[in-house]
Amino acid sequence: MLNHGDFGADVAEWQTFLRAKGYCDWEGRPLRVTGEFDDDTEFATARFQRDQGLAETGILCPQTEGLARAMGWLASFLPA
Repeated sequence: MLNHGDFGADVAEWQTFLRAKGYCDWEGRPLRVTGEFDDDTEFATARFQRDQGLAETGILCPQTEGLARAMGWLASFLPA
């Protein structure tokens, strides 16, 4: 699980996935890949969840992770 305040390569992978799917920051700019789970990443995660019919928590929870994997996300840091 990833959430606000986390950082590292795992967060960068999640940001890369969101950006590739067209998700933006709260100002409508393409999501930056910084490796920090910041406000913009939380916003983009919540939008991804909303678009997929999930609860908008802004947290990369197991349900969100599973759906992202089904969509082709191959996170190297989380066990399948």
